[in-house]
Amino acid sequence: MMKKAFFWAAFFVCIGGIGAAQTKTPSVTLNSGYDMPVFGLGTWTLDDAAAEAAVYEAIKNGYRLIDTAVIYRNETGVGKAVNRAIKEGIVTRQEVFITTKLNQRVLDPDKEIGACLKRLNIDYIDLVLLHHH
Repeated sequence: MMKKAFFWAAFFVCIGGIGAAQTKTPSVTLNSGYDMPVFGLGTWTLDDAAAEAAVYEAIKNGYRLIDTAVIYRNETGVGKAVNRAIKEGIVTRQEVFITTKLNQRVLDPDKEIGACLKRLNIDYIDLVLLHHH
């Protein structure tokens, strides 16, 4: 199942549709005033290693929205890919919009967001959602 999921994630990254040569990723302005890219990569079903590889390739190919969740158990891999792309000068942190999701029954959201930040190894998360499953 993981190999199949990674294949599709890699396939969509390769045929993407927005391309690395594009100078500005299309976005929408949220009520908060922040811009959110309209194209992104979801990481559901990917383990840390597959998420790291797919997210890195997605960023190289122009994707600027990356979606993960606590329940996916791949925030560490997502964070490694984002940080690698930043370190290599492909993007800045401000150019990547990271979404994660908390369990809808979380008792201490502040603590859980802190744990997400630690796993992602980033200073902030652009959008945190409650995950309904």
